[in-house]
Amino acid sequence: RRWASSSSSIASNGERDLYTSEQRKQDHNHCVEMVKNRDMEGYLCGLLMPSSAREAYFALRAFNVEIASIKDSSHLIGGRS
Repeated sequence: RRWASSSSSIASNGERDLYTSEQRKQDHNHCVEMVKNRDMEGYLCGLLMPSSAREAYFALRAFNVEIASIKDSSHLIGGRS
């Protein structure tokens, strides 16, 4: 089964997934904005990525930004480094 070929597919229980192409676009835009606001260098590099890899790149960079913000916030509340 090819998951990436369709924006909606039939789940194992026979129901249609609710993840539409519009939701996918919104999620991608959210990732791009997050990277743009918090990691300008990563954002600029993402613009140079081939279009076929850009969506995955920004998803991974947004995840990285979130992980980094967790690490940074732990210092503020007395966490260990």
